[in-house]
Amino acid sequence: SHHVVMVSSSNLNRGGAELGWNDMYLVKRRKGLYRGFKAMHRLMTDDVRAGGRKVQVKDGPYLARFFPMRDASRSTDPTLRDLKRIRCRSALGRTKVHISMFYWKGKRGAYLLDKVADLARHGCKVQIIYGAPSKLLAERMRKMARRHLIDLWDSRWDHNDDGWNEVRTHAKYVLVKGRVGKDRRAYRVWTGSQNWVGGSLFRSDETTLNIALRSAYVDYKSNWANIRNHSRRLPYDVYGR
Repeated sequence: SHHVVMVSSSNLNRGGAELGWNDMYLVKRRKGLYRGFKAMHRLMTDDVRAGGRKVQVKDGPYLARFFPMRDASRSTDPTLRDLKRIRCRSALGRTKVHISMFYWKGKRGAYLLDKVADLARHGCKVQIIYGAPSKLLAERMRKMARRHLIDLWDSRWDHNDDGWNEVRTHAKYVLVKGRVGKDRRAYRVWTGSQNWVGGSLFRSDETTLNIALRSAYVDYKSNWANIRNHSRRLPYDVYGR
């Protein structure tokens, strides 16, 4: 094929291949998207310092964003802005939000979790699989699950009891079925390499890809369910596990 772009959560190492749940989304024959990624690759090759503004490329149902945004803050965080566009009543019924997130901590992680909790309180059905949250945020999520505000799973498994998790989700995606902005029949996938931590927003070279395709949503929802089926329901005291 031609004009191919691949966006993935995986690192090019053994962990990416064998130790974590990862995703890769492949786009073909999208010249605008391809040229945007190629231009960004050139800047990275030249080691040009990133600016403070949002850099993004839209091509049909795809919206790619490139990081870091050096001067980013809570008010300009594109991920938070995406979450704020979700409404919990839609033409498809109660809006459903599925999250698979690896690294989740710090101030940014806290305000993103605040928004996720707010969506749940307003009637969205929120289900989360986590991979490596901070102790503080993990406890917050477990308390939310204990109050039946969200459904929660821990993807980590230490199969040989050596204190090291051999498996965990390394994916970083959000799935939405319901209302997003003015679209009352939305099917959305928001994926990429960016963890929900501050460094992924204003310090690291990261890429996110927003996909407005029902076909992509269906495939990712199947993947999310597969990860869930290999994870442990939390909290243990509520679900008896």
